[in-house]
Amino acid sequence: MLRSYNMLVELAREHEITLVAPIRRDVLAGMYDDVETGVNECRAALGRICAKLVLIEANIGDSKARKYEVGLTSLFRGRPYSVDWFASAEFMNHVSSELNAGGIDLIHLDTVSMLQHVPYQSTHKLVINHHNIESDMVQVRASRASNPLSKWYLSREARYLRDYERSECRRAILHLTCSPEDTNRLLAIDSELQAVEIPNGVDTGFFEPKDATDDQDSMIFVGGLSWYPNRDAMEYFASDVWPILAKRRPTASFELVGKHPSRRLRALAKDDGRFRVHGFVDDIRPMVSNAKVYVCPIRDGGGTKLKILDAMAMGKAIVAHPHAVDGINLQDEVDVLLARTPKEFCAQIERVFDDANLRERLEVAARSLAVQEYSYASIGRQLRDLYRSL
Repeated sequence: MLRSYNMLVELAREHEITLVAPIRRDVLAGMYDDVETGVNECRAALGRICAKLVLIEANIGDSKARKYEVGLTSLFRGRPYSVDWFASAEFMNHVSSELNAGGIDLIHLDTVSMLQHVPYQSTHKLVINHHNIESDMVQVRASRASNPLSKWYLSREARYLRDYERSECRRAILHLTCSPEDTNRLLAIDSELQAVEIPNGVDTGFFEPKDATDDQDSMIFVGGLSWYPNRDAMEYFASDVWPILAKRRPTASFELVGKHPSRRLRALAKDDGRFRVHGFVDDIRPMVSNAKVYVCPIRDGGGTKLKILDAMAMGKAIVAHPHAVDGINLQDEVDVLLARTPKEFCAQIERVFDDANLRERLEVAARSLAVQEYSYASIGRQLRDLYRSL
């Protein structure tokens, strides 16, 4: 959502934007006690950016029952769940209405799954923004699934998605990816697609270093736990890394911030007071500031990780799996410490705990890189130049 929102902000500096979007009450329910308050706040914030705002009450992601229904029907139809889940005749009708009204020069689609809502007879220029290369991400998940039924289902979903991407992506004149790695993944599906990397960015004015009370051996991870790569990362950390580290460092503590923590993670927090699960919080900055180490053991998922960019902008020492920093110009031992195995994670985290000079060097380097290469001001100029050329 941050990538999409800031793309809107930057494009609106030069263009009049008509935004057609579904109201995702299931998402807002995880952020607001009162969903209507969330809808009104979104409407007000987006209305300040867009020349015209069309928010639609569609049944996208509206219930678990619908998700199961779509999962089964898409399986029998031989279509990807990730696409059918976004299907909405009402939404398509609104898109068609806006296109027929005229005045639209270019259509920016926020995910490949939204392509189904643009009529095939449309002659408008299409650009697709890829947060991830969906088929590749699902295939990685399938390769790691231990349950045979899950592995079978995910493998089929990856194949259906790849077929969809191969057949439909040529409708777009341009594809925006988050990283060179994702560009390569996309071109492996269809080498004739035109792709440009527009990296994820960070508001370096909002996320900046703050005075902190980081005198303890404290760590943090921030990320919504309904998203599989985040959940997998924390389940891995909790089962394989934390027991070793907690035994070796009695003073260590871990803060997990993110909505929808699993039962397993909540149980660990109940049994171990040093492993704390907070759920969703309105402002992560105070908690991130007070941590000595930002830990990111994400092992799959495409795109670039916004949580890494936020931590960089706040000048935190980061210990991460190599996959977690894909597409970000971080160098091991310069502005990040990389780790793959539980023992490596423990060793790298303890290095930051014990070596103040190393920690300060990592903090300064990470902040400097965020400002120089990943500020939204810089990325926005690149995006506007690109759209101007179309």
